[in-house]
Amino acid sequence: MQRRTGAQVMAMTGDAEAGEEEWMMAHDVSALRAEVLKVGHHGSSTSSTPAFLDAVQPKLALISVGAENTYGHPSPAVVRALVARGVQVLRTDHVGTVVVRTDGRSLDVEAGGERWVH
Repeated sequence: MQRRTGAQVMAMTGDAEAGEEEWMMAHDVSALRAEVLKVGHHGSSTSSTPAFLDAVQPKLALISVGAENTYGHPSPAVVRALVARGVQVLRTDHVGTVVVRTDGRSLDVEAGGERWVH
């Protein structure tokens, strides 16, 4: 689930939903902390529980979702929960491809024709 490079940690949750998040928190909640979170299950309402977001404490959240998808992803409540925690949210349906690189000290992010360093 996590990829660590130097001081930078990225959490890739795939299609994890609330049950999988609970399992991860029950096994080692301290290991969940990450600067970048690839939001689970396309940001559906069945993922990204408040407890999980509080455990991960991401600075940047990536939501991979198709434009005009019929599932209604991402859930507005999930996006609001991330924003309320001060997380920068990047959605592929809004900015296209997102590329995140790290040298272990900082994050280099490219999306929507822009590039910035965290």
